[in-house]
This record gives sequence, structure tokens and C-alpha cells, in this order.
Amino acid sequence: MSLDGALFYFVNGTIHPAWLDFLMLLASRAVAPLAVLFFAALFIETFVGKKDFREVTFLGLAFGLGLLFNSVVLKDTFTRPRPEFSLDNVSIIGRHETDYSFPSVHSFTIALLSVLIARKKYSLTVFFLPFTLLTGVSRIYLGAHYPSDVLVGLGLGLLYGLIINNVIDKFIEHPVFKILKFHLE
Repeated sequence: MSLDGALFYFVNGTIHPAWLDFLMLLASRAVAPLAVLFFAALFIETFVGKKDFREVTFLGLAFGLGLLFNSVVLKDTFTRPRPEFSLDNVSIIGRHETDYSFPSVHSFTIALLSVLIARKKYSLTVFFLPFTLLTGVSRIYLGAHYPSDVLVGLGLGLLYGLIINNVIDKFIEHPVFKILKFHLE
């Protein structure tokens, strides 16, 4: 058995008490609402604070493109089946996933979101770093992903978030983008 399969069984094959199932489902299902809240807070801050919204626009577009690339291009390129279709005795908690397994979009999204949130409010890193790791583990525990799916998703999300932050730092005030600058007044 591969290391990936052994690690999967170690996490997924554990005892599944109801409280832990609930916690893991909650962590996994919280990713999309957290992303929506993050962007809602940015838009509110921009409009209420009458701030320049180039950064918010760029973040939204970059976030959407990253999700699209990860969930469509990479998954359709690697076409790795979910663990339940490749392994025996997989504990599935929650709903059955029907798309491909590699890489984990939940892991990518929460890692990316954590980096972007750290940019805006560094003190929230204390909450989001452990939550990011919990979300990754939850995807294995729930039977949706192999550990390598999660690790690659987390790594890609972290790397992409750092690239986005670097682009914003270097180019958002570049003269070419000054044309796009305007404030709500």
C-alpha cells in the first residue's frame, strides 16, 4: 500500500464519534461561507470607507480565476478518482463527491483565503492557520480526499495567495494602473 493510502486510512479509518463527524463537516462546509464573508467585508469596507476598490476588484478576479483553474483545469488534467472509488472500506461522512479528487479545492480555497485574510488583518492568522489545517484534515476524515490531494491543495493555495499579495504590492500603485484608480465620493 502506498504512503498516501496508509495515511488516508490512518485519518479516515479512525473511530467516528458523532461530535467529531459534526466538527469535521462544519470545518469543511464553512469554507465557502467564509470566502463570501471575506469579500462582503472587503466590499463594505470599500464602499462605506470610500476607499479605492482596485485591490478588491483584483482580489475577486484573482480568487475566482484560481478556483476555476484548480477546480476545472487541474482536476480535469489529473482525473484522479476519489478514495471511495479506488480503496476499500472508506468511511464517507456527508455527501458523496462526484468530481475528481486531485487537488483539493477546499484546501486550496481555505489556504488562499487565509493568506488574503492575513494581508488585511494579520491578527486573524491565529484563528485561520489552525482552521486551515483542520479543514485539510477534515477532507481526509470525511473520505473526500487523499492526503496528497490536501497537501497539494494547501500548497497551491498558499503559493497563489503569496503571488497575489506580491502582485498587489508591486503593481497596484504602478502608473499603468493609476488610470483605473478612483474613489467613491
